[in-house]
Amino acid sequence: MKRQFIIPTKAWLIHAFVFLFPSIFTIQAQNVWTEYFNYGTGNLLSNQENWEMLSSGNDVLHITDGLSFPGYPGSNQGYAVRLENDGAAECTAFPAIESGNIYMAFLARIKASSKDQYFIHLWDGNLPFWNGGTDRNFLYNGRIYGSADGKNVGLSFGDNSKRVMTIGETIDPEKVYLFVLKYEIVSGNNNDKVSLFLFDSMPDAEPDSPLIGPLSDANKGDIVPAGLGIRPGYEGQDIVIGGIRVASSWNEAVKGKSSGTIIRTATTTDINVSTGKLIVTSKQEELISIYTTEGKLIEQLKNKPGTHIYTPALTPGIYIIKSKNKTFKIKW
Repeated sequence: MKRQFIIPTKAWLIHAFVFLFPSIFTIQAQNVWTEYFNYGTGNLLSNQENWEMLSSGNDVLHITDGLSFPGYPGSNQGYAVRLENDGAAECTAFPAIESGNIYMAFLARIKASSKDQYFIHLWDGNLPFWNGGTDRNFLYNGRIYGSADGKNVGLSFGDNSKRVMTIGETIDPEKVYLFVLKYEIVSGNNNDKVSLFLFDSMPDAEPDSPLIGPLSDANKGDIVPAGLGIRPGYEGQDIVIGGIRVASSWNEAVKGKSSGTIIRTATTTDINVSTGKLIVTSKQEELISIYTTEGKLIEQLKNKPGTHIYTPALTPGIYIIKSKNKTFKIKW
């Protein structure tokens, strides 16, 4: 399989990388990754360090007020992002899930979609070639669509021409809905499956049958889900997305039942990049290790408490930085 941005392949290279980055590679059944867009209303999503450009175009994704859905653990958490203009897609990485099922739950209000196009999807973590990565296949699997009239939704495994749309008036443009995308990793090649669930009130459990799916596509490559993308589309689009939760179990993603372990936790270390400089802030002495995406150790920095600026000899590209409590992705 092809090289991944965070995890190089769907098979044995994953296990080799776990030695280097054990905390970021697999979400166990009792863990959840969340994105509640806590960046302040009006700000651009592209300005946040954990989001990257996934397509060309203008930065148009703005942070807006959050969404409410009684009973859902992502309800009224932080803010949301609004899709309302034509512009660049954005992506963010989460700890990769290499086997079993992946559930991505989120809230959305779809007032208008302008065209039958997808607005959110899973991602293999591989950046496009024009943005420092090597990806020319663009395996954005589990694509969720809104209809042009804003009244229906759709799903495809990864081919827009094979999307399956609901018929009639599935959604009310004034209501907030809970979406759940299920990605099933099946042994072998090009046989994974995706399903879509949609709710206007909290479900008691995972339904026996999804709204759409399961769908598969033997002509599209499987992925190790390691992130998600949000895709704005056209003038007149009006979609708000918030309360995203990703886990390897329905209960964890949708119900919030867990051991209390959260992947995205507070850390005493912060790392930023600015014009060829690495800015490290920590409250304690830290060993900072810089790796290529292939896992090769490039340099180690001994950072003392406080804020310090380093100028490592790095060529332009994507790097993984490991501190004691956190793993960072940077574009140099």
